[in-house]
Amino acid sequence: MIAAFTLNVSVDRRYVVENSRMNAVNRVKECTATAGGKGLNVARVIHALGEKVIAGGIAGGNLGRYVTSELDREGIQHHFTMAAGESRCCINIIDTLTGTQTEYLEPGLTVSPEEKALFVQDFDELCAQSSVITISGSLPRGLDTNTYAELIERARKAGRPVLLDASGAALRAGIKSNPYYIKPNEDEIVQLTDCDINNDEQLAEAALRLHRGGIDRVVVSMGKRGAMMACSEGVVRGEPPVIKALNTVGCGDSMTAAFAVAAEKGMTAEEAMRYAVAVSAASAMNPGTGGLNKADFEAVLPGVKVFRL
Repeated sequence: MIAAFTLNVSVDRRYVVENSRMNAVNRVKECTATAGGKGLNVARVIHALGEKVIAGGIAGGNLGRYVTSELDREGIQHHFTMAAGESRCCINIIDTLTGTQTEYLEPGLTVSPEEKALFVQDFDELCAQSSVITISGSLPRGLDTNTYAELIERARKAGRPVLLDASGAALRAGIKSNPYYIKPNEDEIVQLTDCDINNDEQLAEAALRLHRGGIDRVVVSMGKRGAMMACSEGVVRGEPPVIKALNTVGCGDSMTAAFAVAAEKGMTAEEAMRYAVAVSAASAMNPGTGGLNKADFEAVLPGVKVFRL
């Protein structure tokens, strides 16, 4: 089983508008709400792929209860540490006229020291039940930037690999504990390595530098160009076929979900890359945030190109 953690869950609202304007009243044509947060997107995709997953993390208030009720409705097992505050709401505005997507992300609740201690107990229990751990997204207020590094260390003592998908200071602190996997984009890997990167060869060398520092799989997400991975088997690239993308929000989470499944199944680097690029592309074909239709994945998979650098 894979345990997918989200420490800052949300209710994700998707608004579809036409010709959105500032300083004006905008009518929403469509509105959907889903249980959100990057780790929940990961859990949802793992579930859609037919693999066993449990969602964990910290939630609170009416929005937190909505999140757990939605996971119940979707048939996704979960165990959250409940906090006294209110979980956040995140809004994705899709403009059908301009083809743009705009996101508004609330900061979320504040976690007390006592609530953190309870969460750590729950984290240890879920680690004991699971074979692979994913930790995704931002940290809620009240948790310092070393929190992910601490959790990675605890999971390592339990013999569990951790896939970390974070950004900024939390990512920089987290990689000091050498997670099994990270997924920086091209801008983030420049910040992590302080390297000048102007082509794929330099990008590969930067990823290898992080891998040699102790991270088993360094995956660089490259948008519609696919992804690159540095690992003990070398550097591999994966490129998706041309698809009709309906919603790219959550595609990175889908890739993390795929690499978690690949880790649990012991896939080779090339197998894992093909699988992950296909899952991410199929996610982009789904109108929902972090959604996946397995039939889309199966249709895309044969068209993924994987090669070594």
